[in-house]
Amino acid sequence: MTRIIVASKEGLDVLQDGQLNKVVLNQPAIIQIGVSQKDIASMEKQGGSLIIHLKNGETLVLENFFNEATNTTDHSLVFPTEHGKFVEAQFDAQGKVIDYTGLNHVTDLAYTSTSQPASTMAVDDSPMFSMGNVLKAGLAVLAAEGLYLWAFDKDDKDDSPVDNVAPAAPTATVGDDTVTVTGKSEANAKIYIKDAADNTVATGVADASGNFTIKLDKPLANGNTLKVVAEDAAGNISKPGVITGSKDTIAPDAPQAQLNEDGSILDGKTEGNATVKVYDASGKLIDTITASLEGKFSYKFTPPLTGGKVVVVDTAGNESEATLIFAGKDTIPPKVPLLEINKEGTVIEGKAEANAKIQIKDADGKVIGTGTANAEGEFQITLSSALKDSQKATVIVEDAAGNTSKPLEIKSGYDTIAPDKPIAQVNAEGTTVTGTAEANAKIEIKNSADKVIGTGTADANGKFTITISPALTDNKTADVIAIDGAGNSSGAFEVTGAKDTTPPDRPIFNKLENDNGTNVKVITANSETDDSTPKFTVKVEHNATLTIYDNGVAISALTVGQVDANSYWSFTLDKNLAIGKHTITLTQRDAAGFTSEESASFTFYVVAPKVASTSEVVSSDVNEVVPSVADSVGLNTLKLVQTTTTNETTSQQQKSVSLDDLLKSSLTDVSNPIAKILSATDSKPVVNDQSDVNNTASDFTTNLEQLLPNTTSSALSNLLDQNYSVV
Repeated sequence: MTRIIVASKEGLDVLQDGQLNKVVLNQPAIIQIGVSQKDIASMEKQGGSLIIHLKNGETLVLENFFNEATNTTDHSLVFPTEHGKFVEAQFDAQGKVIDYTGLNHVTDLAYTSTSQPASTMAVDDSPMFSMGNVLKAGLAVLAAEGLYLWAFDKDDKDDSPVDNVAPAAPTATVGDDTVTVTGKSEANAKIYIKDAADNTVATGVADASGNFTIKLDKPLANGNTLKVVAEDAAGNISKPGVITGSKDTIAPDAPQAQLNEDGSILDGKTEGNATVKVYDASGKLIDTITASLEGKFSYKFTPPLTGGKVVVVDTAGNESEATLIFAGKDTIPPKVPLLEINKEGTVIEGKAEANAKIQIKDADGKVIGTGTANAEGEFQITLSSALKDSQKATVIVEDAAGNTSKPLEIKSGYDTIAPDKPIAQVNAEGTTVTGTAEANAKIEIKNSADKVIGTGTADANGKFTITISPALTDNKTADVIAIDGAGNSSGAFEVTGAKDTTPPDRPIFNKLENDNGTNVKVITANSETDDSTPKFTVKVEHNATLTIYDNGVAISALTVGQVDANSYWSFTLDKNLAIGKHTITLTQRDAAGFTSEESASFTFYVVAPKVASTSEVVSSDVNEVVPSVADSVGLNTLKLVQTTTTNETTSQQQKSVSLDDLLKSSLTDVSNPIAKILSATDSKPVVNDQSDVNNTASDFTTNLEQLLPNTTSSALSNLLDQNYSVV
């Protein structure tokens, strides 16, 4: 309600002051209404009364405002303005408002017994205009956001400070009894508790410390709220606080509970965390259990139970009605059906429990339609009399065991069936979504953060194209949902934006391996390897182009093949690395043409293969594959020179023998293997002085024995007998 102050024009005595919606006038008065001119929807004359309709829906009645005989008024209707001034409503002979006149002082509207306007009198000229009377008339009037004081000239004799500051909104709570409200406000303030329609349901007064306790006539619970405002001594009204009745006083529904065939197991569902009490057929409590967070519960009976009942108590202590249970009997009622009624109100189609019976009754309880759901729970029923306009009907589902659902109230156009999931796709740029859905359905597109990025409406054929913002790219997803005219939402259809707008991550080295020998060895940073084409394993994108830089210079570009589950890919360079230091870095370019940042560097050194000693090639097994002796000593062949002396000259025959063959021949059982090799080897005469032969027989024998430790001594002697020496 709105505050109204009524003061007599003669004497300015306060006649009425409060939150009022009706005033009875019995003498000329100044009526101050606590709303601004812009808050008025309309004013009209009804007989002698003035009816004021506010935009907030409130109606104020000023009885006896008009003189019905003359269609005039002796009263003044005043409204505050934003700056502490006022306007007075002016009416014509028919009681219609024709204008508003501005005022500096409400006291200008008062008059004396000699009809001298108050504004022309000094305050001390008449005791009727003492400041006490003015204050008594209510210094403050309520405006849109607070209380404004009557304006006084600076030469007024009362220099008392004016209070035009509204108190802070009070705080309040309701006790466990749901009717006792306690709170805190400005000291000595009046407290008003109001409902949603702004009707005052209880009042009280705060004490000197600002504390107050007020009893409600009706309980406040189950999340319902009331408003609480405070009015200070100057008439300033606070903004409203909120009182919430948080106590749960609503009993839970009777639980779903059922015994199995032999009565040994109870299975059921109720409110989450509720206490479940199980009783036998005689009413004796068997046990108490607690339902899960989802409300599920079960119990095993020993011995089995033939019958009984189940009751649940919610966390607030409210107890449900009992559900009877019987061994081998279905006692769980079916759920209310999902259904849709056509606009004509003649056909109902929907979905219920499979094979259940469906019955529709009108408001008078007359059956106007029956049917049976098929094995999938689908049904369609034509009504014997159509539901028109706001006519209502009730639908009940009965299962095969005779359990019935809760009655569902319906009317023409009722629809609880969700539309089918739409089908949609995103364009290449990720800026529009195109698809099909239920005809005329509203389409809503939400990104992964559940933010709406596009809306639209399907046409009569169900087709739609919707612009989305921001664009959907880089494999980000969004859900497309259809909402029918009744507000039912479909399941979500996920679409993915395929456009690539971001560069790939920079490649990451996983490992580098020397794989040119029988054993693979990991090459650590700043270490050496004799493998000029080591194996790299790096983290990259599939199908990317990988560029390899050596000491800052690009040396190769490879197409990345299939990566493993960790995005690792292995490759070997397509060219040999020179001996020396190599600092390798990598970049990758994805299919969209975006190039990554350069990878961290990896430095290592390529060195020449090591030369093995002769001892490393000796083997006691003839069939064992050993490293080449020639490779070990740096020779490919062994040249043997045979010297022959005649009367005139000394001639030499030079024969080239593979040292590997010589070694292998020394390990056979041939009596003279060296001679056999030499006889099969091409020779050519060489003329030389005997002094050119560098190896004596003894030196040759010694050296050859070192190279061919398993060669027989007879074979070596035979070689010496033929005057051969090593060249």
